Amino acid sequence: MNETDVVQIDEALRDATITVLGEGGFAGLTLERVAEVAGRARSTLWRHGLTRESLVQALAGELAEDFRATMYPILTSHGTGRERL
Repeated sequence: MNETDVVQIDEALRDATITVLGEGGFAGLTLERVAEVAGRARSTLWRHGLTRESLVQALAGELAEDFRATMYPILTSHGTGRERL
């Protein structure tokens, strides 16, 4: 997996990653803890090629997509900036 690969994670892993980040920040984010919270084996995450960096990358990708989906219509609609925002 390289830097340009987009990682897709299911809702359980997304929620587990957010929970673990909330508990201990990036320093506390481990595959073992994410797997435990998600109710899966760490080896399953490893076999799918997931790393803590790829989990965070997936979350960041979701946030970026949400931001684009929210802001694009506002930025491309008619009117002044003040009217659009």
